[in-house]
Amino acid sequence: MWLAGLLLIDRMFGTRLAINEVARRRQRLVTAKAQLADIQAELKRLSELVEQANVELCLFYLRRRQLLIPEQRLFFQTTDEDEERALEMLIAHLVKSHLATVEIQEDETGYTYRLIPDWAAIRAALESPDPNLASWLEEMSKQCPLEK
Repeated sequence: MWLAGLLLIDRMFGTRLAINEVARRRQRLVTAKAQLADIQAELKRLSELVEQANVELCLFYLRRRQLLIPEQRLFFQTTDEDEERALEMLIAHLVKSHLATVEIQEDETGYTYRLIPDWAAIRAALESPDPNLASWLEEMSKQCPLEK
């Protein structure tokens, strides 16, 4: 409606208001598209940071398990709710990112899941890990070459 009014004024008075308004709106559209591209790039960067933080949280959790229950650090029982939630987190952030695999073993109490981390892939995926985490990853890569 606004543009129709400008067209009418342009015809009546010989002005270029409608053309100027269209040019102004096109420029605003170009600016908005550039801002959108910047926002999308920032969103991608932040998503990658969040995913890296999630991977680091998973690794800190595994390190904690290694300290508390070293012989069972990579084995999870689905009968234990806490272990099941932890396994879901590890699958979501390590397995789905191809940083680990899971083997399922059926036993008398249900299922036991064995997490098999790909330590080299994990180290490569972390851009700048926490120094303590980096040294632990290095140690795990040397200690557990069979875990990939």
